[in-house]
Amino acid sequence: MADVAIGQVAASVWEAKIGKKPTDNIFNSRALFFGLGKDGFKEETQGGRLFEMSLEYAENTTHVMQGEMDTLDTTRIDVFDAARYNQKIAGGTVVYSELERLRNMGEGAKFDVLAAKLQNSKNSHISLLNRQMWGDGLGANDIDGIQKVISITPTTGSVGGINRATYSFWRNRQTSGAKTSTAYDNLRSAATTIHNQCALGSGEFEPTAWYSDRATLEGLESTMVTLARYTTDDRKKAGDPAFLNSALKFKGVPWMYDEDAPSGEARC
Repeated sequence: MADVAIGQVAASVWEAKIGKKPTDNIFNSRALFFGLGKDGFKEETQGGRLFEMSLEYAENTTHVMQGEMDTLDTTRIDVFDAARYNQKIAGGTVVYSELERLRNMGEGAKFDVLAAKLQNSKNSHISLLNRQMWGDGLGANDIDGIQKVISITPTTGSVGGINRATYSFWRNRQTSGAKTSTAYDNLRSAATTIHNQCALGSGEFEPTAWYSDRATLEGLESTMVTLARYTTDDRKKAGDPAFLNSALKFKGVPWMYDEDAPSGEARC
């Protein structure tokens, strides 16, 4: 006999509900967003027409070696300026009806649908910001993301109103790690160059993180295999032939991948 509508089993037995809320099957790591927040690379401000960052960009060139009675140079040297960024808005909506809310009340609710929608909205907003932070800033409403601020062509374009073609102090460091014969054979040497350029010589100022796509992170790990020593603190267990992602560092600086990062590029 055919089921009249939903059938006897569905009509007589409740579903065996697993978990108290929906399981995330969509959001990725958003490593850049969370990484910047974790290390305090965020600032808050109130009001204002735009964002301005004061810059020190030149030496005072009146300082010279001189004789006992030589005349001092009293030229006024400009050494400060500012970069300016337009403010941008990121927003979204969460829509629900009164009927939807009422249906979700009491024992009939499988999970709190409004709370779950709000959590989804929060995660969606973070995902948007993470993609924006990796962007090139070309859209009218886009922020100046990493591909613009830390560019693979640092001698072109303007950032914060300052032309990098004209002012070398405003250029990020860049080098190619393209392979010579085998994949990633130049990755470590290229990373060494960039790290040292950003570390200001003595190491008093060091990069704090490396970010790349997953393939580049795996390429870095592949270059470390010849340096590996397999150990274990439990003789009954086999040695681990790979590294935890959280253990991968370069010159002591954590290296992680972000699914939104451009392919074949790394930034610190």
